[in-house]
Amino acid sequence: TDAAKNVELQYWIEATPPKQAMEVLQFHDVFYEYNAETNYLRVMTRAERLAQEYGAPHEQGFVVQHAPIDYMESVFTSLLSPGGRMMVDPRTNHILVWDTEENLAEMAEAVKRLDVPLTQAEFVVHYAEVADMEAILSPLQSPGGTIIGDARTGRLLVRDLKENVEQMRLAIEKFD
Repeated sequence: TDAAKNVELQYWIEATPPKQAMEVLQFHDVFYEYNAETNYLRVMTRAERLAQEYGAPHEQGFVVQHAPIDYMESVFTSLLSPGGRMMVDPRTNHILVWDTEENLAEMAEAVKRLDVPLTQAEFVVHYAEVADMEAILSPLQSPGGTIIGDARTGRLLVRDLKENVEQMRLAIEKFD
């Protein structure tokens, strides 16, 4: 391809079959495809190979409103295809992604499911130690949730997903 022609690469190989010699190119982000019917060898850059395999990348921006930006970044990173790219701006909570349409749709669904407002609740602990209750509730806490205990007043201030707050309420009823 024209882009592959611009890659300058020098290497020396002795007594090596051509197929093995060509595999060295992949370490330098140059790929090839051999067509046995036409006896044609197509050499291309990594970007061209990824576009051929996954389709041309599309751009989409996401604004995270409620979830921690670093948490959403880790979710997006796990969904990113090998040819995808991502840029995160923690100042504005924007995530800009270049990836396949399918992956962008999955990311949009993840934002819809995970970027939700948190519910606040206050619980009064009557019999148990507040520190013990915090330890019991911590595993129920989502990455963006918070639990603040005040041993003087016997109160727990919780901010988390609605379903997690409900589980915490049930745990307090059971263990207090």
